[in-house]
Amino acid sequence: MLAVIKKMIPDIIKTPINKIRNQIRWNRQLNAIVKFYANKVDINEEEQEAIQYLKKINGLTVFPYDFNSSWDFMSINVFKDISVDLLYVVHNGYRLYFKRGLSAIDVKGIYFGLMNEQSEKSPHLYLTKSFNIEDNSVIADIGSAEGIFTLNSISSISKAYLFEPDPLWVEALEQTFKPWKEKIIIIKKYVGSTDSESTIALDSFFKEIQLDFIKADIEGAESAMLLGADQLLRLQHKLKLAITTYHKQTDFEQFFMLLTNQYGFKAEHSYGYMLYFINNDLEPPYLRRGIIRAERNIN
Repeated sequence: MLAVIKKMIPDIIKTPINKIRNQIRWNRQLNAIVKFYANKVDINEEEQEAIQYLKKINGLTVFPYDFNSSWDFMSINVFKDISVDLLYVVHNGYRLYFKRGLSAIDVKGIYFGLMNEQSEKSPHLYLTKSFNIEDNSVIADIGSAEGIFTLNSISSISKAYLFEPDPLWVEALEQTFKPWKEKIIIIKKYVGSTDSESTIALDSFFKEIQLDFIKADIEGAESAMLLGADQLLRLQHKLKLAITTYHKQTDFEQFFMLLTNQYGFKAEHSYGYMLYFINNDLEPPYLRRGIIRAERNIN
């Protein structure tokens, strides 16, 4: 009955009500977070920086650091390719297409977020000067979406396998990487622990393919991906991984132990923390590491 009543409430009334409810909930979460870290005995510098930023803005944000304001949203130029009816931006001199149905403002927002999350001090930064993709590498871009990660290295890599199940993003990827067809293979499946009609395990896909680098951002399915990559992680002597760890509370600790203890990788985390309050399951210690970077090179 409650669901029926909710459907009868007009959106013009529901939207302001939801905004008020969210704001009340977020204010409570902010107060709980600040109180928790005020009482934390072993708070580190990165945590202190994050909490001070949250107090300064008096609100919640996924990236609680000052680099949030380093990009100019309004200066982003969005163009339309009328031949395919898709919007794109020019990124490092190349066209980066976005999926059908997005508005110019949507594209600005997504591109702004992509640039922001790869800022030097971002907890979501995949690559650094010392942890990068070497020339002629074969890479797996898992959860590629718009494909900016691969596009950033397109001139130096030898081949990229883009795993993206969303057909709308696949269409955009095909346009973005049209000039490099010989380098790009798009796999229209989810990556998981087993093979099925809709999923693929890395062990089976890369059974006879030498792989140099794995980037993965798959909305919390990273643990299943690693489970399905057991042989790959054991047998590929030279391999790097950059995997998101903020979707679930304990992912960083679990992945770190797995990769270092079981597979002999050297691992580190990206700078700082993320506050993933969007999925509404925040609990102490609230702040989460964004990326784990792991590397192994056995001669």
